[in-house]
Amino acid sequence: MVSLLLRYTKWNKYSFAALIGALEVDTRLKNLKVSFLTNVFQDIEQVLDEEGFCIVAYSILSTQFLNVKEEVKKIREKFKDSVFLVAGGPHVTARPKQVLEAGFNVAVIGEGEKSFPELLYKISEGEDWRNIPGIAFLESPNKLQLNLPEKIVNLNDYPPFSPKYGLFSPIEISRGCPFGCKMCQTSRIFGFKMRHRSIECIVKWVKIAVKRGYDKMWFISPNSFAYGSSSGRKPEPEKIEKLLKSISEVEGLKGIYFGTFPSEVRPEFVTKEVLDVVSKYVSNDRIIVGAQSGSQRILNIINRGHTVEDVFLAVDNLIDYGFVPDIDLIFGFPFENDEDRKLTLDMIKYLISKGCRIHAHIFMPLPGTPFENYPPGKIDSKTKKVLGDLARRGLLYGSWAVQEKLAIMLSKL
Repeated sequence: MVSLLLRYTKWNKYSFAALIGALEVDTRLKNLKVSFLTNVFQDIEQVLDEEGFCIVAYSILSTQFLNVKEEVKKIREKFKDSVFLVAGGPHVTARPKQVLEAGFNVAVIGEGEKSFPELLYKISEGEDWRNIPGIAFLESPNKLQLNLPEKIVNLNDYPPFSPKYGLFSPIEISRGCPFGCKMCQTSRIFGFKMRHRSIECIVKWVKIAVKRGYDKMWFISPNSFAYGSSSGRKPEPEKIEKLLKSISEVEGLKGIYFGTFPSEVRPEFVTKEVLDVVSKYVSNDRIIVGAQSGSQRILNIINRGHTVEDVFLAVDNLIDYGFVPDIDLIFGFPFENDEDRKLTLDMIKYLISKGCRIHAHIFMPLPGTPFENYPPGKIDSKTKKVLGDLARRGLLYGSWAVQEKLAIMLSKL
């Protein structure tokens, strides 16, 4: 059995936790040697000295690609074909040929819980891996072979994290999004149909985490308040209650954090019926709401699927139930005008007066989205001054200045 080295960073720790969990339950890979790259070249060299060959895996965000490309170039120059390079993640799904041309042997497309273990097994057994569904590779320098995935992964079939390797993460409770916002990669990677991990499965993994000393639990979802919804387009409070009640009954669990980082909720899902349920069980006093703009024209263009009034109603409801709203807003859309900017700044002024906190983002032309060829987001001077002032007062957070630079980088990919 060959060794697998993970290029593990804070940016991909959740995706690797799930992927290594999938390897952990594949009995064919019980002898797989998994380790983490800290000193990249030294760690690879040490394994090659002992075994002569290894697999190195990356999970790549679009904002990381140029740095990864440079690192992979050096790996190829130093170790040649002794290292088999595998890539997965959002950028890989959007631009497999670009990633493969950067030096990777294989790109894992979309969900990797099935294709990644299969690939590792085939390689370790010396078998032909080229017919595996859900991967891409170069048949020749200019010919891409793309094998479409067989089927969408059932979340219940795979662990949300890896106890064996100590990779714990928030539990992914839902995957996919029916709304398909034009600046977002989620629907394009995971599909427009929302899928949910079953309550029984979630409780099982909560119990495992608690036994390992994790007495507080967080969750991953494109929209936490859509849990259990058959359409993903409207909340079903009774299913949310069944989930949260079942989790709360796990012995030893001291805190449930739901509707907050690393997830958020859509404003039209923040109803009194949902909050009646959530307020009984959760430990967080903040809820993150994805508003994205104070201009209805902008919301329509990006296919957001909710109104400005939905945002104001969500804020009122959250405050009534004792929550502090954190409001996600995106600045610098290339198609926004002065009126759009004024409406968003007016919204901010109102939200601040209500006790909200603003989470600022910059528009980034993410690969694989309908807006991938748009120019990078740039904040006008007036808005920048407002954001800076709010940040200094502790009323706004977010890496918007860094994202402005990353947006320029993305536009050059």
